Amino acid sequence: MMRERLLAYVYYWQINGKGSHGLLRDQDYLKTTCWLATHAGSELKALPEVAEFMAACRDAYGGESYERYLRQRDRCTVCGESYKVENVSYCVECHMRYCARCRGDIQRDGHGGYLCDCGGQVVG
Repeated sequence: MMRERLLAYVYYWQINGKGSHGLLRDQDYLKTTCWLATHAGSELKALPEVAEFMAACRDAYGGESYERYLRQRDRCTVCGESYKVENVSYCVECHMRYCARCRGDIQRDGHGGYLCDCGGQVVG
């Protein structure tokens, strides 16, 4: 589903003139960037339109704004502990949040990544 969702974001951005409307930011940008670095996302990462879209997202919302977002705090949905966003892993499908300790208890995907109980890729 992440694949289809990202392609829909790219298509929406393209048909709306490639402006700032529809660009990813904060958690959506973080999860998508991390997912593109996984085995599952590698095929889409190579597409020029996806690279252009992600570059536009980075140019619009990256830098200082993104750094501030990464320093905010979020909670692990398993244990409830609070961590900086940059230290939390996210399921790209059901939005579960995992700290490093709780992420270690979930299933591996065969390519070195993690899978949530819902079957979604856990990134970050």
